[in-house]
Amino acid sequence: MFRVWGPSATDYPLSMTVVADLRRDGLPHAGEATVAALSGGTVVGLGQARYVEALDAYRVFLTVYSDGRSGEPLQLNVYDPTTDLIYPDVAEVTFQANAHLGTVAEPFQLTYGLQADAVTDPEGETPTSFALQAAYPNPFNPMTTIPYAVPQRERVVLDVYDSLGRRVARLADGIHTAGTYTARFDATGLSSGIYFARMRAGRFSAVQRVVLLK
Repeated sequence: MFRVWGPSATDYPLSMTVVADLRRDGLPHAGEATVAALSGGTVVGLGQARYVEALDAYRVFLTVYSDGRSGEPLQLNVYDPTTDLIYPDVAEVTFQANAHLGTVAEPFQLTYGLQADAVTDPEGETPTSFALQAAYPNPFNPMTTIPYAVPQRERVVLDVYDSLGRRVARLADGIHTAGTYTARFDATGLSSGIYFARMRAGRFSAVQRVVLLK
C-alpha cells in the first residue's frame, strides 16, 4: 500500500480538504478504500472512505498539505483492499490553501477501475481506424455513453475533464484488442456544465464536448 507518512503542520503549514464520493466500475464504493494525494511522487495527504449513516453512503475525507506552492498539481491515487491494487492517477486537483473541494452532500467525484464494454459488430467488421464517437444522450443527466473504436491492439485511455481542465473521471485505461467499445460517464455529484471527453491511444488523440444539464 502507500508508504506510511505523517504530515506535520510545522513542515507543511498550509492545507486544503477534499470530500469525495468514491465509485468503482461506475457503482458507489462500499468499503474502506484509501485515497492518497501525491505531489511530485511524494504523498502529501491520506484519507479513508467512511460510512455516513445519514446518507447511507461512503465518503472519503482527505486533508492535503503543502509547503505553500501556489497552484500545485496533485494526483489522487486509490488503494482498494478488496482487490489489493493501487489505482494511479484517478484524478488531478490543484492545491489551494484553505480551500474545501466537495461537501458531504455534494462531494467531489472520484471514479476508478471503470472498464469499457466491448460491443459486438453483427457484421463482424473490425474498425479500420481509431475513433471517438458521439456520446449519447448529449446533453445528458446524469449518465451518458461514449462509444469508441480501436483498430488494433493498443493501450487506450479515456478521461473526462471539466471546463477548467481538471480531470473528473477516468472511464477506461488498459490494453484493448481491435473492436468497438462503450464507456459510461456517470456525472452524479458533478455540477451542470460543459465537460470534455478525451481519448488517447498511441499517437491518436481526440476530444469531444458533452453537456451535463441538471
